[in-house]
Amino acid sequence: MGAPRRSKLDPHADWLLAQIEDTPDLTLAEIVDRLALEKGMKSSIGGLWNFFHRHGISFKKNRARGRTGTP
Repeated sequence: MGAPRRSKLDPHADWLLAQIEDTPDLTLAEIVDRLALEKGMKSSIGGLWNFFHRHGISFKKNRARGRTGTP
């Protein structure tokens, strides 16, 4: 019961969304590392996934980066 809890990532929303816009092929693990280095903030991959999910951003595999050749 009660109001939903706010994410500690919400104040950094502009920075996080800019990271994805600048480098769209970043992994969640890379974003966690950048967040720790540049913002001094500790987060988990699950927390970041929830943040990006709320903002309508998904991390899907790209077919162009699939296997190198035909079987």
